[in-house]
Amino acid sequence: MVVASVTENRYGFCFVFDEQGRVLVIKRSLTARYRPNEWDLPGGVLEPKEAVEVGVAREVLEETGLEVSALEHVTDGGGVWHGESHTFYYYRAN
Repeated sequence: MVVASVTENRYGFCFVFDEQGRVLVIKRSLTARYRPNEWDLPGGVLEPKEAVEVGVAREVLEETGLEVSALEHVTDGGGVWHGESHTFYYYRAN
């Protein structure tokens, strides 16, 4: 029996709230590889073996210039599409 290998892709996103309870969203560039010109939460691809919380904080910093800490796990989800596993991790920060 031959078992096909599945590529694992991990993504981390963050609901960043301000003092009034508003959530930060960003608009992806027209040249973004995925979902160009769409609104989204700050986040992106996690590095291999990178802790999820570390990757989420890194992505928020890279995309917004904001440093977040005390991340709270909200949910995760995902599935397999086109032979690749995709896992999405969602966190919140104030």
